[in-house]
Amino acid sequence: MSSSLPPLALGTVQFGLRYGFNPAPAPAGEEVAAILRFAWEEGIDTLDTAPAYGDAELRVAEFMPAQARFRIVTKLPAARGPVDAGAARRSALESAARLGGRPLEALLAHHAPDLLAPGGEALFAAMERLRAEGVVRRLGVSVYDAATLRAVLGAYPLDIVQLPLNVLDQRLLLDGSLALVAGRGVEVHVRSVFLQGVLLAAPAELPPALAALRAPLERFRAAAGRAGLSCAAAALAFVARCAGVARLVVGVNSLAQLRANVGAYAEAARAAPFDASALAANEVPAVDPRSWPA
Repeated sequence: MSSSLPPLALGTVQFGLRYGFNPAPAPAGEEVAAILRFAWEEGIDTLDTAPAYGDAELRVAEFMPAQARFRIVTKLPAARGPVDAGAARRSALESAARLGGRPLEALLAHHAPDLLAPGGEALFAAMERLRAEGVVRRLGVSVYDAATLRAVLGAYPLDIVQLPLNVLDQRLLLDGSLALVAGRGVEVHVRSVFLQGVLLAAPAELPPALAALRAPLERFRAAAGRAGLSCAAAALAFVARCAGVARLVVGVNSLAQLRANVGAYAEAARAAPFDASALAANEVPAVDPRSWPA
């Protein structure tokens, strides 16, 4: 996938869980194999996974194409109670074994506040030891909010930060967090580019719990239309051209979805920058999927 835009990474949460505002069952094994094969053939070289994603890690390993050499980013589970560095180490070693025993590209703290809780320093020391042992190459965190991001960034030497950003949720762009992270040489992986599928839906399809997003979604769809872009291409074009973004994590649960996303990425690469400055809905709580009903 040659482009001037930051490359896509393939998210795998849908391989193991129902996910997003309109969740579908996890794809069958043959479909996972086809998704991974097509991703590799298209030049997508990074997978994002986690033990919290059901059996996604196992399915990635089981259906990995023989020729593929994906860089794999996985995560530590959130602490259930006191932070336990030993349990975190065991989890990372289990993930590495499930994923084939090759060095993992990166290990992220899935629940960044764990690094700020009592025991957080020991947790990061355990992560550093895994890097020194060659189990992982790089270390990082997954974050949702600026306060946590800035606290963790100030406390630890991070290689990667994964954060949410899309045309409706521009909080970490507008408050300078993205620029701060990138300015320190930390690689930024953006998730929720499609707001877990909301940006690809018709406003009438949104459930009552997400009714507050209908008007912002209508404005986005109208803006994409005026720009002559599909909604997927407009969403990708906006995030991909935000300064400091290194990689866009996009999840799918079918080969057809991945083909569509690759096509939208190519459309975005050909297009002029998509101006989403008037589309942010940061004041609407539903732009944060943590507020969605379980």
